[in-house]
Amino acid sequence: METHILDFVRAFGVRWFVAMSGGLGVPLTVFSYFVAGDIAKFILFLTGVGCAVFSSYWVWAVEHEARLKAEALVYHPFIDIEQSFIFSDPPKYEAWKAKIIPKKSVNNVQVCLEFSADSGGVGYNFRRPKRRLVLMENVNFVLGAEVQIDLIELNNSSDTPFWQWATNMHAGEPLVFTCHRCRLVFIAAQEPPDYLDFIVDFHYEEKLSRDGKTPPRYEKTPSLIGEHRFLYAREWKASASPPNSERKRRRR
Repeated sequence: METHILDFVRAFGVRWFVAMSGGLGVPLTVFSYFVAGDIAKFILFLTGVGCAVFSSYWVWAVEHEARLKAEALVYHPFIDIEQSFIFSDPPKYEAWKAKIIPKKSVNNVQVCLEFSADSGGVGYNFRRPKRRLVLMENVNFVLGAEVQIDLIELNNSSDTPFWQWATNMHAGEPLVFTCHRCRLVFIAAQEPPDYLDFIVDFHYEEKLSRDGKTPPRYEKTPSLIGEHRFLYAREWKASASPPNSERKRRRR
C-alpha cells in the first residue's frame, strides 16, 4: 500500500504543469476562505478545485492510455490467437496462408493486411511506410470453424519466379524487400477490430542441380513467423507463477 501511494505521488511530477496544478489546488482552495469578498472567494475556490481536478485527470489519462496499450497487446475480441497460426501450403510450398480460429461468431468481416517493408540497410529508401491492402470482404466467422486466408504466393508467370501478396489488386508486384512487419486486421461493424501480427522474412536458399554439373542457384525463399510465436514471454510468466495456494504455502 505504501509503495502504491508513493507511486501515485510521483506521477504528479511526470510533467511540471501537473505538479504545479496539484500543488496549487489545495492552497488556493484554503486561501479562498480568508479572502474578503464573495466574488474573490468564489473565483479562488473554483480555481483551486479546477487545478486539483485537472492534475488528477492528467494522471488518470496517462495511466489509462498505458493500460489501453497494454490490453491491446493481449486482447483479441473474436480471434483465438493461441489456436490461429501461419503455415506453408503443400505440396509445392508455393503459398503461405493464415489459419484463423474464431472464438465467437461474427458476420461480414473485412480482412485487411497492414505492412511496412525494411531492406535491412541504413539510409534513405531502405524502409517503406506502412500500407494497407484488402484481402477478403464479407467473411462470416463461425465459432470454432477455421478460416483460411491467403497471404503470399509464388508467381511463376515469368522466367524468374517471384513472391507477391495474394491479392488481385497487387498481382505482379514482387516483394523485393527483405523483411516485412505485417498485421492482419479483422474489421466488423459491431465488434472492435482484431489483429494478428506476423513477420515475412526472405532469405536466399541454395538449390542444388539434379545432374550435378549445372552450378547451384540461389532462390529467394520466405519464412513467416506468426503471433503465436511471440507469446512465449506471457506463457513463461504464466507457467513460472505458482498458484495462489502455493504462494500462500510458501509465505508460511
